[in-house]
Amino acid sequence: MIMGDINAKIGVGADKEHGIGKFGLGDRNEKGDRLAEFCCANNLTIMNTCFDHHKRNLYTWKSPGDRYRNQIDYIIMKRRWKSSVMDAKTYPGADCETDHILLAAKMRVKPTCTKMKRKPGKLNVKLLNDLTIEAKFEHSTEQRLRSEATARNSLCSTKPEPLWATYKTILTQTAEQTLGRIKRSPKKPWISQEVLDLAEEKSRLRNKATKSSNSDIPLQGIVRVEIQRNIRRDKATCDCDATGKSKAISKLKTGKSHTLDGQPAELLSLLYIVGKLFGITRLE
Repeated sequence: MIMGDINAKIGVGADKEHGIGKFGLGDRNEKGDRLAEFCCANNLTIMNTCFDHHKRNLYTWKSPGDRYRNQIDYIIMKRRWKSSVMDAKTYPGADCETDHILLAAKMRVKPTCTKMKRKPGKLNVKLLNDLTIEAKFEHSTEQRLRSEATARNSLCSTKPEPLWATYKTILTQTAEQTLGRIKRSPKKPWISQEVLDLAEEKSRLRNKATKSSNSDIPLQGIVRVEIQRNIRRDKATCDCDATGKSKAISKLKTGKSHTLDGQPAELLSLLYIVGKLFGITRLE
């Protein structure tokens, strides 16, 4: 959408090729020709030339002394949105303190609601510390891997990429059935109550200085510095509480962690169980 003072006269007469309606005003000038070419090249429509109104609702500018009235302000839109505009006209009675007249359009837009798929939570690999659950997971994984090997006749004859995709699917599905996923919990606020109290004190000092004198301005600066210092302290405390998690995430993002072909670290815990099944002591 383009709106504003284009300072070009389109004139009366429809020109569908150039996106101009038949309800213009006056005669077209050279700038009007350029505007028409611009609308044709960019598939645009001048909306305030498409609705039948009295001339007093068409002109958008009047000269000093009200000697001349022209239509030089426009609302321009893509043609695909033309049906969304219900009306477009000027309001001469609006008090705008300018020689231009208020130009407005009524639109009806139906926004579509796009549903985003929520990512599943992380696998609860901590349950593998329980020997009973670990044995159950090993048994389920071994059965599924052996049945897959029987279906393929021989795992060794399979190419690495499909073989890895099969391993990953089996491990993930078995882990979801045996271990489940961790439910997401909302993030806890890391700013302390002390910072909030200082912010209220800063607002009180500012209002007091505005109403009376500027004697509290240096004190406002002191409180502002104290707020910044406490915010940095609270942020550092929050980072220290999640140091292990933050380091693991940063390593995964930079690719420096011990992952297999960029797979999540939680999958390596499952691969460790598979390695125990087949007697593999190290994953390269």
